Amino acid sequence: MDAQEIWIIGTEPPCPRCDYLTRMVKDVISDLGLPVSVRHLNYKGEEARQFAITYGLEPGTAKDVARKLSVGVDWDKVHAMIDDLDHTDSVSIKESCCSTIASRWSPTGTGRAAAPLRDKVS
Repeated sequence: MDAQEIWIIGTEPPCPRCDYLTRMVKDVISDLGLPVSVRHLNYKGEEARQFAITYGLEPGTAKDVARKLSVGVDWDKVHAMIDDLDHTDSVSIKESCCSTIASRWSPTGTGRAAAPLRDKVS
């Protein structure tokens, strides 16, 4: 990893959370005029795996975490939650290219969707 590079490790194609994070990070970098590049790595790739091992971790998705913690996730409910969100708390994301599911995601939605996992770990 280059010191002037930010890695976002997730699924390929990016899930809504990874996409949202990538777009937010790129906006901040652009707004601050920083000489930093952003790379999205597939969590299944060797580079991501080696990076995780360095920190005693194992790369995976929210589904992997839920499985390891034996937390059932109603994915239909999660997707319905995304569709039904009140977007007044959404962080403004510049539309750089095209609309993605991240345009409908917000910090509140992310928190609500991750609550069962967070509660299990707490």
